[in-house]
Amino acid sequence: EIATGQILWSMFFNAAAKQCNACSGRQSSTRSLTFFAIPPLVVLMVPPESSDWTVLTVDRSVSFSISERAITWHLAGIIYFGNSHFTSRVFGRSGDSWYHDGMVTGTHCIPEVNLADSDLREAKGAKGYIYLYLRRD
Repeated sequence: EIATGQILWSMFFNAAAKQCNACSGRQSSTRSLTFFAIPPLVVLMVPPESSDWTVLTVDRSVSFSISERAITWHLAGIIYFGNSHFTSRVFGRSGDSWYHDGMVTGTHCIPEVNLADSDLREAKGAKGYIYLYLRRD
């Protein structure tokens, strides 16, 4: 089992080492991520065909300590894909959620009630693909 917060943590803080193919692995390179400002929006893509998706847990919020300051991003939306069609869920500050499928609902979003965390990976047969986290401070 892997959570969206774990994936984001590894993206932010774990430098990835890779052997150089051009020099037969005699050299290694390291990828690191540096922010000059803390991003207000973090977008995570986990394709449903990836091995991570089958064991994915969607976190409603993700918190990290950056420069001795706790920073929290809240789940603001999920984009789903299924049957060659994208749909979405939007989440409000109080945890409210709305479902949108332009082919079915047009320009309107349908409010959802009592949406369990276990229901976040899928929406009406479509699988979660892109997870949007918004900093609200």
